[in-house]
Amino acid sequence: MRNSIKKAIGETVQDFINTGIKSSFTEKELNALGVKIPEIQLTTDQIKEIRESLSLSQTVFANY
Repeated sequence: MRNSIKKAIGETVQDFINTGIKSSFTEKELNALGVKIPEIQLTTDQIKEIRESLSLSQTVFANY
Protein backbone atom coordinates (compact mmCIF):
# COMPACT_ATOMS: atom_id res chain seq x y z
CA MET A 1 0.00 0.00 0.00
CA ARG A 2 1.40 3.39 -0.89
CA ASN A 3 2.42 5.47 2.10
CA SER A 4 0.13 8.37 1.18
CA ILE A 5 -2.90 6.07 1.06
CA LYS A 6 -1.89 4.31 4.27
CA LYS A 7 -1.45 7.68 6.00
CA ALA A 8 -4.86 8.94 4.80
CA ILE A 9 -6.60 5.76 5.98
CA GLY A 10 -4.78 5.93 9.31
CA GLU A 11 -5.79 9.56 9.88
CA THR A 12 -9.41 8.81 8.98
CA VAL A 13 -9.60 5.82 11.32
CA GLN A 14 -7.91 7.85 14.08
CA ASP A 15 -10.58 10.54 13.65
CA PHE A 16 -13.30 7.88 13.90
CA ILE A 17 -11.83 6.51 17.12
CA ASN A 18 -11.34 9.99 18.59
CA THR A 19 -15.01 10.79 18.01
CA GLY A 20 -16.22 7.49 19.46
CA ILE A 21 -17.16 5.73 16.24
CA LYS A 22 -16.54 2.00 16.59
CA SER A 23 -14.38 0.16 14.10
CA SER A 24 -13.88 -3.49 13.27
CA PHE A 25 -10.12 -3.13 12.80
CA THR A 26 -7.91 -5.40 14.89
CA GLU A 27 -5.26 -3.93 17.16
CA LYS A 28 -2.60 -5.23 14.77
CA GLU A 29 -4.26 -3.45 11.82
CA LEU A 30 -4.60 -0.21 13.80
CA ASN A 31 -0.93 -0.36 14.78
CA ALA A 32 0.05 -0.92 11.13
CA LEU A 33 -1.89 2.23 10.20
CA GLY A 34 -0.22 4.22 12.98
CA VAL A 35 -3.47 4.69 14.90
CA LYS A 36 -3.10 5.37 18.61
CA ILE A 37 -5.57 3.38 20.67
CA PRO A 38 -6.83 5.41 23.61
CA GLU A 39 -6.52 3.83 27.03
CA ILE A 40 -9.85 3.21 28.70
CA GLN A 41 -10.19 3.34 32.46
CA LEU A 42 -13.28 2.04 34.22
CA THR A 43 -14.19 2.13 37.87
CA THR A 44 -15.24 -1.03 39.66
CA ASP A 45 -18.81 0.30 39.76
CA GLN A 46 -18.81 0.81 35.98
CA ILE A 47 -17.52 -2.72 35.43
CA LYS A 48 -20.19 -4.13 37.74
CA GLU A 49 -22.87 -2.14 35.92
CA ILE A 50 -21.72 -3.47 32.54
CA ARG A 51 -21.57 -7.04 33.86
CA GLU A 52 -25.03 -6.83 35.38
CA SER A 53 -26.54 -5.22 32.27
CA LEU A 54 -25.33 -8.29 30.34
CA SER A 55 -26.66 -10.65 33.04
CA LEU A 56 -23.26 -12.31 33.43
CA SER A 57 -21.72 -13.79 36.55
CA GLN A 58 -18.34 -12.48 37.66
CA THR A 59 -16.67 -15.68 36.47
CA VAL A 60 -18.21 -15.62 33.00
CA PHE A 61 -17.55 -11.89 32.62
CA ALA A 62 -13.91 -12.38 33.65
CA ASN A 63 -13.50 -15.07 30.98
CA TYR A 64 -14.65 -12.61 28.34
